[in-house]
Amino acid sequence: IPVLMDIQPWVRIKDLDKLVIRLMRRTTDTYEGCVDVVCEARASVDINAEFLSNGLVPGEYSCSLSSSRLDVPGGTLSVCVKLKTEALPPPANVQVGVVIFRVTPRP
Repeated sequence: IPVLMDIQPWVRIKDLDKLVIRLMRRTTDTYEGCVDVVCEARASVDINAEFLSNGLVPGEYSCSLSSSRLDVPGGTLSVCVKLKTEALPPPANVQVGVVIFRVTPRP
């Protein structure tokens, strides 16, 4: 008797609870930080990242990934956040937002 199972596509970010992006000053009004993210993928997907500010430091934020494609079995992506602001920097180690990932399966 065959036993069948549908394996749903998924993506897992390893050690998510340990990942932190630290924004470092690059010029008088720009900050940038990156982190390498190890992903496991059960399906080939398109992936993008978005930065959501918590409003603590106003400015123009942008977020980028080293690749918008992730194939089985996964790989390492570099996630970067940039900030352009004229506001004074907050004290050290203050969270200014989060990065969220959007994943779309590819046919």
